Amino acid sequence: MLKRILIVLALLSVLLISGCSAIPNLPASATSPSYQIVRKSEVGGKWRMYQLKIELARGDELPILLKLVDGDKVDGYFDVEKGDGFDFQIKGNTQVYKLEPPAAGKKVSDRFSFTASQSQGNMYILTLRNTNSGDKDVRISAFLEVVFPASGAIFIPLDTRK
Repeated sequence: MLKRILIVLALLSVLLISGCSAIPNLPASATSPSYQIVRKSEVGGKWRMYQLKIELARGDELPILLKLVDGDKVDGYFDVEKGDGFDFQIKGNTQVYKLEPPAAGKKVSDRFSFTASQSQGNMYILTLRNTNSGDKDVRISAFLEVVFPASGAIFIPLDTRK
């Protein structure tokens, strides 16, 4: 019995030592995007509205999933309040919406609208991304509003750092 315990302890120490050697290879920004639900409400019992304030550090990405059924209509709006190097896209089975880069010095904001279809599937991913790279940490602050049928569902990743 003592021999088995010693073997298990030896294996655990080897795993811990080899696992710790990978820690220096983490990216410079080992953060996850942060968001705050500013408002969520039901409109007329038929629609749901979510308003989010989102902070993205350099290289961060925030995927938001919408579960819809064929024929569901989605409307939304986004506005970059601070920063540049912002990318936003919506995908089902294929791309439904992609932000066209604005002219230099122009404010980044847009409305989007789409209807869920059986050919696109029932899960849509809204992806907000800070495309900045390099040593300088350029943060982006954005506002997002999404309106979808009350029968649909929205999934936003949990912030596990807190």
